[in-house]
Amino acid sequence: MGMNSRKDFSIKNAIRIVFILAMLLSIGGIGYLIFSGWLSSAEKTAGSIVETIGEGIYNRVVSFMHEPDHINDANRKIIETAFSTCTMKSPGTSSSSGF
Repeated sequence: MGMNSRKDFSIKNAIRIVFILAMLLSIGGIGYLIFSGWLSSAEKTAGSIVETIGEGIYNRVVSFMHEPDHINDANRKIIETAFSTCTMKSPGTSSSSGF
């Protein structure tokens, strides 16, 4: 009985099983390496995109926050210019007919 079970398991079948196991192990290992490399690359790319977008949003928010200051400065200059123009006119020089 012991001899018969060994005879049924030929060297050809043993080589097939070893070959299939080696192929599966190789494919699994290579797949793991490719996937882990892709995953780390994707994480780096996503981090870079997040940083770029975050920086752009931050710059826009800062710009919008400083916009009222620019508007106030422009209005102050306009008012100062108009006020200084009005105060520079002498009281006797009017554009009216002078009745």
